Amino acid sequence: MFAFLSAALLQGQQPNYWNNGEKIPIYGIGISPPLRVVLDDPEVRKLITEEENRRDEADRFFTESHTNAEKLQHAYDLIHHPDQVLPGHREFVETMAKAPAITLPKKARGRVLQISRARCGLDGWSTVTFVRMVVIGKKLPSGMEVWVCENPMAFGAP
Repeated sequence: MFAFLSAALLQGQQPNYWNNGEKIPIYGIGISPPLRVVLDDPEVRKLITEEENRRDEADRFFTESHTNAEKLQHAYDLIHHPDQVLPGHREFVETMAKAPAITLPKKARGRVLQISRARCGLDGWSTVTFVRMVVIGKKLPSGMEVWVCENPMAFGAP
């Protein structure tokens, strides 16, 4: 399947790139260049919003009053039966994998614009989410907005 791009952490540091708007390296962790990233457009944003709404509904379970056994079962189901807990999630990930994309060189840099709650993995438990970034540089694709998959903690997000 489509290997999503990861924005990398600087070794040993966890600065808050989300709030200060710095240019950060964009490159895949364990993925060989060239790297494919999903181009931002209204349809992709609509898909992201719909997925965020599904995710909010699933996450609401943990804020409600449930026994520990029920919470453990819900977590188990998110991992092993995500299609039952998050109907439509698999289709979302597959659609994003087929969305218009470009390749970026390994030295590409970008600025974080938005950290979504739409998760990238097919399971319902992983915390890697879609992050909208603008590519920074002196030549194309500079200025293009793209979606990458990364753990939001990499940007100092809460």
